[in-house]
Amino acid sequence: FEVTDPGSNGTYDARTRTLVWTLGPVPAGGEQTVGATLLAKATGSHQGTVTAMGVSGAIATLNTRVDVVGVPALSVDAP
Repeated sequence: FEVTDPGSNGTYDARTRTLVWTLGPVPAGGEQTVGATLLAKATGSHQGTVTAMGVSGAIATLNTRVDVVGVPALSVDAP
């Protein structure tokens, strides 16, 4: 994938292929939405990892897979 827009408050490091969003405080049970626009450069199965880290050191990780099988148009919501 090619990152075409890292979204609001997002930055992209092409060297490490890392998208980072810096968020303010999110209360317990609260939600925060982030997004980016990516362009699929090839068909096939693509692996990724989403990691959230809190200021207290808590970490949550979600492994993802996106299958691009034709026209590369996609919208993903990861819980």
